[in-house]
Amino acid sequence: GTRAGALAEAPRKALSRTLQSATAAMRKAARRRDLPAYYAENLRFHWAIVEAAGNGKLAEAYRGVVQQLHLWRLKNLSQPVGMAASIAEHEAIAKAVREGDAATAGRLLAEHVGAARQRLESHLKEEKT
Repeated sequence: GTRAGALAEAPRKALSRTLQSATAAMRKAARRRDLPAYYAENLRFHWAIVEAAGNGKLAEAYRGVVQQLHLWRLKNLSQPVGMAASIAEHEAIAKAVREGDAATAGRLLAEHVGAARQRLESHLKEEKT
């Protein structure tokens, strides 16, 4: 049935397929230590969510953020621990989307962005010392 916070069925299924395929590709790239491939799939994952939200302002803001984050993300993901943690977080988000739990997906997405930033900040501190 339709409950508050549920995502519309057809677009959700399409989004879920994209997220699963991106996450699987991220896993493969991580095993190969193929950072560019990993990064491309990471972008595809996040972009799919933004596009599914169907919000032009959000998409514009995200595009700006992506450009700023580009170099930081590459630095971050070059750390094996960053990559493993990142994949686990993406998989949890994909699962919430698959189950139609928009509230959980949103919360996990916010936590993922925050966690990635923390990983980055601690990495930058190590570089300075």
